[in-house]
Amino acid sequence: MSVYSPYVSNYIYENNLFKATDGRLETFDYVELHKHKFKLVGRSSQILKLAGKRYSTLQIEQILEGIDEIQKALVFVKHSDSLRSEILKVTIQSDKIFSKKEIQNILKKHLSNLKFELDLKIVKEIKTSSSGKKLAIQ
Repeated sequence: MSVYSPYVSNYIYENNLFKATDGRLETFDYVELHKHKFKLVGRSSQILKLAGKRYSTLQIEQILEGIDEIQKALVFVKHSDSLRSEILKVTIQSDKIFSKKEIQNILKKHLSNLKFELDLKIVKEIKTSSSGKKLAIQ
């Protein structure tokens, strides 16, 4: 959903820089339009929202890949139908067996100290495409 409004700040602070918004702001939400109304139908599977803050799955992957025993990480967000709860689906390539609690503690240290649901898989290999993109495990 893209928002254009006089109430949107003219500038946002992102990546240590101020950026002009021209009154437009891009969200990671999907909506259905109905005349002059909209209905929220989903969020991007690449954004985790905790206490009003949004975290990119790429950011979460980088945090996990910064751990010595983790070679690769693949992260998705699964949303419930009501959008009230989200599950962080994490697949890591590692020879070490991590517990859900260990991964949650690593992420809480870097992101937020709030509780979030986690679905964890540990695999020997996360396959990549010829262009280097990580492929989801079926």
